[in-house]
Amino acid sequence: MVLSLLSIVYGALRCNILAIKIKYDDYDISVKAAAYLCIFLWRSFEIATRVVVLVLFSSVLQIWVLPVVLLNFFGFFFYPWILFWQSKSPFPENIEKALTRVGTTIVLCLLTFLYAGINMFCWSAVQLKLNDPDLINKSQNCYCTLTQSIVYLGL
Repeated sequence: MVLSLLSIVYGALRCNILAIKIKYDDYDISVKAAAYLCIFLWRSFEIATRVVVLVLFSSVLQIWVLPVVLLNFFGFFFYPWILFWQSKSPFPENIEKALTRVGTTIVLCLLTFLYAGINMFCWSAVQLKLNDPDLINKSQNCYCTLTQSIVYLGL
């Protein structure tokens, strides 16, 4: 369990550093060891508490675990797609030139699957935006953060 927690925390740490570098793409960012340590501690406490709460919840209310977890996961999975459909943007064609429309759809589904999996256990530092050619929203507004918080809490 410790190795699993460490690997998940390391993945979240790398996503955080990547999000910082993507957001400040115009600047040369060097992250110091103290910043790595702070992000590592922050993500480890964040993920560990969520896993403990999920274990306690599942031990008391065993029948409700699967519906709550699936509702939370599918909320995060469909949230970028709902925003994409509401924006009425054309389907992204330039993700990879070698992919067909079906291949692009599969890649976007796998990307949103990964995004939903990350958001199940920790707050994502990036916002997936399917109507943007970069697929990542570099600036988060108040509405976006509020909506993601509501989905995150499973309300």
